[in-house]
Amino acid sequence: MPGSGTTMDSMTQDFAPGAPNWIDLGTTDIGGAIAFYGPLFGWTHLDYGPEMGNYGMMLKDGKQVAGIGPATDPARGSSWSTYFATPDADAVTARVEANGGTVVMAPMDVMDQGRMAVFTDPAGTYFSVWQPGQHTGAEVIDEHGTLTWNELMSSDMATAKAFYPAVLGVSIRDVDMGDGNVYTLFEAGDRAASGGMAIDPAWGPMPSAWSVYFAVDDADAAFAKALKLEGRPAGFAAGPVRENPGSAGRHVLHPRQRSGFRPVTSAHVKGGGPCGPPPFDVLPGWLTRRGHAVVRLQLIRSHPDE
Repeated sequence: MPGSGTTMDSMTQDFAPGAPNWIDLGTTDIGGAIAFYGPLFGWTHLDYGPEMGNYGMMLKDGKQVAGIGPATDPARGSSWSTYFATPDADAVTARVEANGGTVVMAPMDVMDQGRMAVFTDPAGTYFSVWQPGQHTGAEVIDEHGTLTWNELMSSDMATAKAFYPAVLGVSIRDVDMGDGNVYTLFEAGDRAASGGMAIDPAWGPMPSAWSVYFAVDDADAAFAKALKLEGRPAGFAAGPVRENPGSAGRHVLHPRQRSGFRPVTSAHVKGGGPCGPPPFDVLPGWLTRRGHAVVRLQLIRSHPDE
């Protein structure tokens, strides 16, 4: 839930309606999450205290990049939330209900910071909207240690491709990845704002979820740092490294794992976002720390209570 006791006049980001404009982490271990993400991404923590439900901000070089607070929904456990920009949260709520979604939390004002609501899509995927007030969203994106991409993994991508345009006003563009693989871009304004793909039943049980990617300048260095943050081997399926043609040779890694955070090399989204996932394979190099799973070019936060 975004919010603070200060205004956001220094914000410079301009988020088109339907584009992700904020993320926050609801966690069962706030201290552990701060100890992990802080040194990994160079974040500092600003705690607003009990009067704000112990919600706080994660800052990168003094700028707000994400929120953090206690997990409040046992059904979700610890998880990252994606918020989409909207000029009218109440209108989105009506469209969610009219298009087969569910209202989890009705629109509510967060002081003078903005207005928010929480929903699930027809496949049960959680997502939120943020109607800006003083707080317009992340102060910095697409730089090391900041939000750079959001991706939907859905058990019903056909319905998702009808639902999100109807609800958020985005348009869709399918990218043929070959071998029957299709990656869907959700476009807002004049750019690809987020992406999505269907869950392959061969991957096994996997809930639909929006996941969060963070940019890193050096994926190998991020991997090494994660090792120092009490990482240990774990075995998850992930995609092989592939060059992104729109990113000057930088790489994107796409996993089979459900939700969480995924750092990729920075600056690849400024030209319009990743071009889609590569063919899947199993790679070594995953780590976990207190339920945080980390892969070499892409970090995924999973939790024992999920």
